This record gives sequence, C-alpha cells and structure tokens, in this order.
Amino acid sequence: MGLHPHVERMRSVYDAFEAGDAGPLLAQMTADTVWHFPGDNPMGGTFRGLDEIRTRIRPVPEDGEPLHFEVHDIASSGRHVVVLFHLTGRRDGKSLDVGAGHLLHVYGEGNVAEGWTIVENVSTFDEFWA
Repeated sequence: MGLHPHVERMRSVYDAFEAGDAGPLLAQMTADTVWHFPGDNPMGGTFRGLDEIRTRIRPVPEDGEPLHFEVHDIASSGRHVVVLFHLTGRRDGKSLDVGAGHLLHVYGEGNVAEGWTIVENVSTFDEFWA
C-alpha cells in the first residue's frame, strides 16, 4: 500500500518550509483557515484567515535567525495530517530546541481548514518568543 496523497503533497510542502519557503504551506490554506499556536507569548493564540496566519508562519523571525525544521515523519488518515519535526532557532540571545508538530485538519486535495502547532515544552517555547 502506497503513501496517502496528502503525505506526498505535504512532504513537498514541508521540504520547501525546511528550506525557508513558507509559500507552499500558505498556499494550502484559505481565507477561512484557522491556526492555533501554543503558549502565553507573542506568537501564541488562535489566528483566523490567511492574513493573520501569514504573520505567524514564517521560517525567519523578524528579530532572529532562520528557524530550522527537521521533519521526522508525516502521516495522514485522509481528513488529518500529522507532521512531526524538530525545531531549533536563535533570537535575541535565546535559543530554541524542541520536538514539535503540526496537526492539520484537511479537505479536498489537502487544503488546510484548521491547524495546530504543538511543542513538547511550552515553557521553553514561551521563553523563546517572550
């Protein structure tokens, strides 16, 4: 049995994201997409619509070095896609080194209706973005 088409599509999307290009991931979203970021920090919260999400999903923070995403695995049930990755970065003298993931509720050809960023240590994530 081959890979689900969503896995193949998201693998190319996240390959671009790992290379610093958020465009293909944003292209999977619509004006109605909702994204949830964890924590009590400037990046945390629920963002609705592509314009709000675009301010949060970017491989290079405005005040730091590029974030590095090392994808470990991508799985799909058809309605959901799970992307597991290791996330590292530096900004304002702080460093980030956490396991993380994206849980995506998808429809159609893999368009993202809703997404969640999940990190293994929210307090580390909060300190990095504070």
